[in-house]
Amino acid sequence: MKLLFTLIAFLMLLSVPVIHADVNAEAEEYFRRGNVFYNNREFDSATEIYSEAIRLDPFNVRMYVARGRAYLEKGDAYRAIEDFDYAIGLDPNNAAIFSYRGYANFSRAAFDQAIADFDRAIMLDPNDGWSFFSRGYTFFNTGNFYQAIVDFSRSIYLDPNNAYAYNNRGYLFLILGDYDRAIADSSEAIRLDPDLAFAYSNRGEAYLGNGDYERAIEDFEITLRLEPNHPYVRDNLERALQGL
Repeated sequence: MKLLFTLIAFLMLLSVPVIHADVNAEAEEYFRRGNVFYNNREFDSATEIYSEAIRLDPFNVRMYVARGRAYLEKGDAYRAIEDFDYAIGLDPNNAAIFSYRGYANFSRAAFDQAIADFDRAIMLDPNDGWSFFSRGYTFFNTGNFYQAIVDFSRSIYLDPNNAYAYNNRGYLFLILGDYDRAIADSSEAIRLDPDLAFAYSNRGEAYLGNGDYERAIEDFEITLRLEPNHPYVRDNLERALQGL
């Protein structure tokens, strides 16, 4: 698959404010320790430490969200959703938490529920480009390509430096046979992120579709330099070489 959806970027772009003024110093210390484990990708330890923080401060939204994030990284979507559900109960107007839960639902292929979560996040914060991006990716997985293009376009409007959004929209144009638009979007993704191997691969396929074999070969060779094990590229390179 040549669309991109990165959990790390998703988690870094969202933030959850504190909704109560009282600070439990001991719980905050556990929370900080949990963050250290999380940032070191030691997610088992992170969930244990966050759980202790929650025991000490059971009404702190950030701590449920943090533990939910760690569960997501562990691949435990159901426990993540439990934490996000509780956090939403504490702060029902927080767009970021709905986006987190949307990704958790996406990760367990509950696409309708994921779309509903992203819908809610967008309603609460219509200027969050990442929620449009995430909903667009989910629409793609349901086969609704045109709605996915609409959402990726909105994401680009809100965040014109999002190389992933250009790449993904370009890939959709590619599979719909609109090679010129695919080339334009892939080129913009490459301009924004010159190491984005997927964008070179997608543009190469679009060039191949247009019969521009030399440019296709160039893009496929760059793809392989960036990611030697990139799927399908060697076959496409062979097709382009045969077309010369």
